Amino acid sequence: MPRKSGKNGYLQVKNIAAPNLDTPHTFTVTDGTNTYTVTASALSYAYTSVKNGDSDRQNLGKALYLYNQAADAHFVS
Repeated sequence: MPRKSGKNGYLQVKNIAAPNLDTPHTFTVTDGTNTYTVTASALSYAYTSVKNGDSDRQNLGKALYLYNQAADAHFVS
């Protein structure tokens, strides 16, 4: 798991198709001593950004959500 700074880290997940941004995935990470498992979707970041971010992150979260909605509508029709 790449580290950004301090004790914070992030997961990089590639190739999630637009209509699957709301599909939960289970991730397990370890630091060699502790193991953590979380189930989340790419839109989890969007939700957190809208709820807790500054205005730029809020706008990015909203755009990601709207992009997913448009992709869902496109692939359903």
